[in-house]
Amino acid sequence: MVEHRKRFLVFAYHGLSHADDKYVTTPEMFRRHIAFLLDAGCSFVSMDMLLQWRAGQAELPKKAVALHFDDARDDIIAHAAPLLTSLGIPSTIFVVSAWSAGRLKPQDKDAYSDFLTWRQLRELHETGLFAIGAHGETHCSLKRAGFRQKWREIAGSKSEIEDAVGCTVRHLAAPYNRSSLVCRIMARAAGLASLSVGRSTHNSRGFNPYGIKRFMVTREWDEAFLKQRLEIAWPSE
Repeated sequence: MVEHRKRFLVFAYHGLSHADDKYVTTPEMFRRHIAFLLDAGCSFVSMDMLLQWRAGQAELPKKAVALHFDDARDDIIAHAAPLLTSLGIPSTIFVVSAWSAGRLKPQDKDAYSDFLTWRQLRELHETGLFAIGAHGETHCSLKRAGFRQKWREIAGSKSEIEDAVGCTVRHLAAPYNRSSLVCRIMARAAGLASLSVGRSTHNSRGFNPYGIKRFMVTREWDEAFLKQRLEIAWPSE
């Protein structure tokens, strides 16, 4: 493959329902997205595979795409898990630890669904297809948080999720896609292997593992919009 084609895309979903919210994708459209990406020749990859490729330990497949699910919303069980499991597609679920623990309720704008419980997250993780990542403790902006709160949101959430789910948390997604140099340093110090933010573009071989770019999928996305994103990353010869 030509060097400039060695790229990958990350698509981040939130809710999968018919709720009236910008970041909610209908289950029907989600299924259409997966079908379109497969028909377009995309290969679904895990976050760990992307890091292995960066380190020269693995080859990147053609048109590599990673899937994220922010917030660990419980509609993943009904509308994502069966489809992705049947197709063998990996993904990463980013958990807000206080929401899944049930000790904190989200603000009204984020309260359009319930959240996966620790038991449900354990069951998904045990399939081997769903990596469990951290999305902060309270879903606050990491960039705006004070120094001590930053550490609680990053290292504290990682530790809580690991204890509750029984897994190793290697990946962090910044709430609201807001991060900073201090956040990146803390993520690495906490033992996290990556930090994902939003930049709405592709990633190339020399990507910063603590600044992984991703697209936030909204309810307006259809196959035509996906096609545009693919053509930007991998233009036709």
